[in-house]
Amino acid sequence: MTLCLCWAFAYVVRFHIFPFFTHEPNMNPGQISWTTMKDFAQIFPIVVVVFLAAYALLGLYTIDDSTPWHKKINPILIGSIIGWGLSISTLYYYRRDPFSRIMLFSFLCIVPLGMIISHITSKKIIKFLYKLGVLECREIAVIGYGKLSRQVIHQLSHDENILYNVKYIVSPNGTIPKKRPSTNSEITALPDINSLRKKLEKHTLDGVVVAISRQKSRELEDVLKNLGKLPVPIFYVPDLTGVLNLNIEAHRLADLPLIQLYGSGIGKIQSFIKRILDLTVSVLLLIIFSFPMAFLALAIKLSSKGPVLYKQKRMSLGGRPFILYKFRSMYQNAEEKYGPVWTQEKDPRCTPLGRIMRKTCLDELPQLFNVLKGDMSLVGPRPERPFFVKQFMESLPTYMVRHNVKPGVTGWAQLYGFRGNSSVSKRLEYDLNYIQNWSLALDLWILIATPFAMLFHRHGY
Repeated sequence: MTLCLCWAFAYVVRFHIFPFFTHEPNMNPGQISWTTMKDFAQIFPIVVVVFLAAYALLGLYTIDDSTPWHKKINPILIGSIIGWGLSISTLYYYRRDPFSRIMLFSFLCIVPLGMIISHITSKKIIKFLYKLGVLECREIAVIGYGKLSRQVIHQLSHDENILYNVKYIVSPNGTIPKKRPSTNSEITALPDINSLRKKLEKHTLDGVVVAISRQKSRELEDVLKNLGKLPVPIFYVPDLTGVLNLNIEAHRLADLPLIQLYGSGIGKIQSFIKRILDLTVSVLLLIIFSFPMAFLALAIKLSSKGPVLYKQKRMSLGGRPFILYKFRSMYQNAEEKYGPVWTQEKDPRCTPLGRIMRKTCLDELPQLFNVLKGDMSLVGPRPERPFFVKQFMESLPTYMVRHNVKPGVTGWAQLYGFRGNSSVSKRLEYDLNYIQNWSLALDLWILIATPFAMLFHRHGY
């Protein structure tokens, strides 16, 4: 339905809102042509099949999917680009009659927004149907007493997408504590797994969740031995207390179940799309800024002694060192004289021209060549020097997680003014937030917003 509406809207945009380049004889711009409508109605089934296949391969039609809508933006954008490319290729190969590429491009621009609105709306409708009682809540049991089980019960009871009703809570050691988790429904407390098995003979459940803290390893071992007595699906919640919740994923490697704790959230397909974006935009920016960069190079050479470019070792993806390029903004040999320190306000190491370049971020322009080389991305956490990385690792245990993605010319933290001599912990917080919530749309938003943020940042010196 969403694809059908987007296709119809794309037709309206092409032939009625922007009715240019209409080649049909005796047809005025904006006039309805039943022949044209018929032609595009014949094309539509091919486009629908291709787009549905692309979306399905990216997991957008998974049953009982509890993924938040904003996590769908990335696969929707990638699926739309893949679907559009395959549609163009298919139509060129099988169809002899000409068709409007402008309309297909309009469809590509419209369909991601339509799919996002569709996902948000459908989740709202499903939640409303749960509240009305039209859809039944999933009934489950939780094995375990303690902080972890209370957290599990709270999250399952308040899930935005699929509502769960915790029917039973089972004690792993045969005793029922007086304190029970508070939920909107009544929870029956059971002393052991055998009691739960007897309940299941009369009333089946959708699943049993084991949530026992790692401190109670003996209780957990006993419970795991007896899970075969339960004729329902079993789910195990690992106790990851103290571990940063950053793109935790389950994998199977050599028939071993593994849990990935610190992931980048950027898969192979996403990395490929991100790389295409980096190459395209960086080439365009180098063309646009070619004359300003040549002027700056000449001004640097004439205003102070030393090379035009400043090269410095930084850390990239996986902690790999690389050479970063910048326009030289300091006097020659300033590093040897003052040592590796952050730039301060009215820094004596900076040249007058260098202060202007740092304030406007023009000294960062040569990093577009780092993007072309593949050392950096346009958007990502800012690369840091190995000297400072060693210091930050001691005080911030999760600092190296930011090296799970390529560093960027700009980033989420820089958009909010955290650059230069600003809070490292705050910067890390924004960097990790970017890694966890990465999407192609987020990268595009940061790229668009960066020029405006440059006008108001406080730490550009």
